[in-house]
Formats: sequence, structure tokens, C-alpha cells
Amino acid sequence: MKLFSLNNLWKLSHLAFLGLLLLSVVFAIERVCYIDSAYMLFRMVNTESIIAEGGRLTNAIPQFIPWLMIKAGLSLNSIVIGFSFMDIAVLYAVFLLVGIYFRQKLLASIFVILLMLGVSSTFFDVVTETKAALAIAVILTAALSSDNKTPFWLLILIVFSGIFSHPVFILYFFIIIAFFYSKNDAKKYGKLVLAGSILIGLKIGIIGATVYEQNLLSINHLYESFQHSFIHEYISIWLDPYYIALPVIMLVVVAYLTINKKWKFLLFYMLSIISLYIILAVIYSAGDSRMMIQKTMFVLHFTMLLPLVKIDEKNNFLFKFISPLFFVVLLTTFYSIINASSAYRERVIILTDFLKKLPAESDKYLIHENNINHDKIMATWALSHETLLLSNIKYGKSLALKNFRDHNDTLQLSKYPNAFRPAFGYPIKKNELNEAYFNPDWTKENKWLDSAMRLGF
Repeated sequence: MKLFSLNNLWKLSHLAFLGLLLLSVVFAIERVCYIDSAYMLFRMVNTESIIAEGGRLTNAIPQFIPWLMIKAGLSLNSIVIGFSFMDIAVLYAVFLLVGIYFRQKLLASIFVILLMLGVSSTFFDVVTETKAALAIAVILTAALSSDNKTPFWLLILIVFSGIFSHPVFILYFFIIIAFFYSKNDAKKYGKLVLAGSILIGLKIGIIGATVYEQNLLSINHLYESFQHSFIHEYISIWLDPYYIALPVIMLVVVAYLTINKKWKFLLFYMLSIISLYIILAVIYSAGDSRMMIQKTMFVLHFTMLLPLVKIDEKNNFLFKFISPLFFVVLLTTFYSIINASSAYRERVIILTDFLKKLPAESDKYLIHENNINHDKIMATWALSHETLLLSNIKYGKSLALKNFRDHNDTLQLSKYPNAFRPAFGYPIKKNELNEAYFNPDWTKENKWLDSAMRLGF
């Protein structure tokens, strides 16, 4: 039996997902009780509904099982585990769909590589629609690559799902179409481009353009924006051992296409990468967090690996390169997760220890922004949601901690030390807190989060 075979790569991909599923349970609290994920679960629990903001409808899919668990009245801890597990389980289902239904096992394995290359930035962020956009892009690629002709209505459904996952799917869509255009007859993709463009227009017209789309559409000085883009700093991490696989892959693909004199496709490949880099640089011309850029950069990684989709197993030059690469990335991925987990676990420990020391006079506390160690506790906007979940899981109580800043909080701490400020900045007493800041449902008991902590949206 050949060591580097598609069958072995397929088996290794299953092993990768099983490892991710296991780690999603082990680190469930660290993954879910953190910033966006905590905010999402907080809303789900309090409204007992599935949350899909900004038209990102596919974000509702991994929420379905946790939503059923909420409806069934299960414990908050079990719901946190379910929320964390389903984030990976849905991606595993996409992997199986691509590999079994569409019979594209190599593409399914490449999907795993893509997820693992971005895992250091995305594993501890459950609410990451960029992963959904990547998954749907892989499904669309599989549908167009399948030997069995995929019905046009199914292609439209896939494109619709992608457009309503994350704005970055628009880039995936046109890259995939261009990829197949460069290898096949272009005429049959015309209807799909037209339908996709109409859906994109309707989405922007009905829901509105995102910040990323606005940056791209309203740019005035292209070269200046590109020159000062934050993305160049991100690309510098490719020199790190973990990311060195990406430029190496690109060089190997270029070498393969050059040796085989596939000049047309080589031109497409290089233009795609350069054009995409410029577009992403313009999008991030105003700067953004490294984590956000890394999550969005799935699309660049996808473009670099896309030519591997058409490699036949008999092609030893490239296929034997993919298999050991996969193994190295797999080992590096789990090391990266374990290594990164310490920071997230430390955050949980810091917050829970702080909550444990709070006096019993109130269940809602303010902390000044200057009293927060931002090297340990970053992105404090969701602190109240995180602490509510953690206090219920760890202590069975509803303790809420909120940060405030001098420039927009006028609460007099010396006079009201245990109260939140209301929306318009006037200090309030504890007994007035619910009416001013929350929307309590006095007729309905809430088993985990005190009904008085039902935030008014």
C-alpha cells in the first residue's frame, strides 16, 4: 500500500476533525465564553431564538442544536459544550458532503488544510462567519468539479448561502468562476455569474453594504491605500515556520505549471493572487486587528491552494507533496491550539477569580477601564456577557461586570459603586437598574440568567 495516497489522506482528514471535535469539548468554556461568542450565546439564551445578524443567515446552522438544548431546558454548561461542538461538527459535515456526495476527496482534504492553516486565529472564536464562507466556497468548487452535472437550482442555492454567510464570499465566488473559466468553456458559467451578481446586488440593496464593502467601493486613492495597508504587516508572518507552507505551496504550483507549459493557467494563477492581495489591502487600508485579518485571509489561502483541486492521484510530483505537508500542518495545528489555549484559559481564571471576590451587596458591578489589564483582558466590550455566563457556570449566580470609560461614562463611582450607567449617562441606583438598562420579563422564570439581566435590544 502506498504511503502517500488519496485514501490515506482522506483517513488523516477524518483524524484531524476528530481531534478538533475533541478539543472543542475540552476548551468549550474558553471558546464560547469569549467576546463575540459570549454575546451570541447570551442573546440566544435570553431570547430563546437563533441569531443571524447582518443578513448572515448561514450562521444559524450551527446554532440549531444549541437552540434545541435551550428549548429543552438543559443546563447552561451543556449548552456551552453543544455550542462549541456544533461549530466544528458543521464543518465536518461539509467535509463529508464534499468528499462523499460530490466525490471530491482531495478537495475535502484541502478544505481541512485551509481550516488548520487559520486555526490559531479562529479556533477560539466560535462565531466566525469567515469559516462558513470558506466552507460554502469549497462546496461550490466541489459542485462545479463534480463528474455528475449539478442542477442549476442547486448551484444558485449554494451561491445564495454563500452571499448570506460573510461578505468575503463575493471574492470566493468570482475567483472560483475565473478558475473554471480558465480551464473550461466559459459560456456555461455566464448564467451563474449573472444570477450571483443579482443576488449580491439584492443583498447589498436590502441589507446594506458592510464596512469592508464600503471601504472597497468608496476608495479614492488606490495606490496610497495599498501602500499604507495593515495587511503588509500580516504577510510578514509568512516568514514564521507555521505559515511558511503557504509561499512554499505557491512556488511548487508555479514550478509545476511552468514545467508542464500551462502558460494560460499560470497567468491566471499569478494574476488571481496579486489582484486578491491588492483588494484585501484596500479593504484593510484603514487598519484592523491581526486576528480579523487572519480570519479574512482564508480567501487568499484558498486561492493559493485552488489549483491542487485538479491534481490527479497519479501525479506524483504534486500529490506526494500534499500528503507530507498535510501531516506537518496537522501536527502544527494541535500544537498551536494547545499553545494558544493558555491565554484564553488565563482570561477565564482571571475573570472567575475576580467574580468570586465580589461582595454580596449587588449582582452588577462597574470597573473603570484604567483598572483593567489590557494585556490580559482584551476587547472588553463584551465583558458583561462573558461574566454573566462564567458566573452562572462556575458559581450558579448571575454576576455581571461592565467596564466604563471616562469619555462616554459619567457615572459617579463614589456615589454609586455597584450600578451600571443608563444609556444617556445619568447615574442610577441599584433599585432603578432594571428599568433603565434592562428589559425584565417578570412573568417568566429564567433558570440560568436572572430575568432582570435580560438586556434590552
